[in-house]
Amino acid sequence: MGRCEDHLAVAFMVFDAPDAAGGLGLRLAFARRAIGLATHARVIDHADCSGPDHLRRQLARVISAGGEGIMLRSASASWRPGRSAAWLKVSQHL
Repeated sequence: MGRCEDHLAVAFMVFDAPDAAGGLGLRLAFARRAIGLATHARVIDHADCSGPDHLRRQLARVISAGGEGIMLRSASASWRPGRSAAWLKVSQHL
């Protein structure tokens, strides 16, 4: 680090568009359109959870890549700030 080009490695990761109307799918579509062809930002991949085995596989993938957990969200829930029953954080027990 320390070179003038180091800033090129920084990326803005978008996980929602709080001011957009609708459920999660509509808000993510809005975010993708808003970002357009920007090279410094991208919408984080989302996937529907098909069950406990799928969740365990995805959690293992995230942890092996250096992440700390997965957020489960209700696809039909509107955005609201703060904690919500529509969001659940799943992490590995130590």
